[in-house]
Amino acid sequence: MTGTVASTNFSKPGANPYAIHSGVGEVSKVPGFKLGDVLRGDAGAEFIFCKFTASGSTTLVDGSAFTVDKNFVATLLTTSNSPFGSMVGIGRAAGVVADTVVVYLWLQIHGEANVLGKANAVAATSPETSATAGAINAPASHTTGAKTINNMVFTTTVGGSDAASDAFLNYPSVGVTN
Repeated sequence: MTGTVASTNFSKPGANPYAIHSGVGEVSKVPGFKLGDVLRGDAGAEFIFCKFTASGSTTLVDGSAFTVDKNFVATLLTTSNSPFGSMVGIGRAAGVVADTVVVYLWLQIHGEANVLGKANAVAATSPETSATAGAINAPASHTTGAKTINNMVFTTTVGGSDAASDAFLNYPSVGVTN
């Protein structure tokens, strides 16, 4: 990542957007935070506190994209589970979450970030959903049936395989179907 991303200076003591927080099913076990809380970091970064329940053993990587509903419940983003207008957040924590385990994540919604992109996603084009859970595509021309991701742009082209790449987030959301 060549841009400046938030590091360790955050507005809420004890908050760590680079960790998966286990609440053993209860948000009250994550001290001081409630769903929807906003965390501000250096370099203009903002994160939102969300709940995630794994469906099968799920490996999260830095840069995984999520769709977030009005109750701040996050689901890995794919074309098939991305309702129009829903918020998009980028996970910065990495690890394996066991089947049906509830965890809590700070998802990035503003600022420079690493975002998991599909192979050869092009910088400075309009990104879109993909069939790969958590990965965003940015082809030279839109894929029929994919949904546009508003207010996000890759600032560096992704190489020949799916990987995290530089992007800028400005409160992204799911847009129209191509």
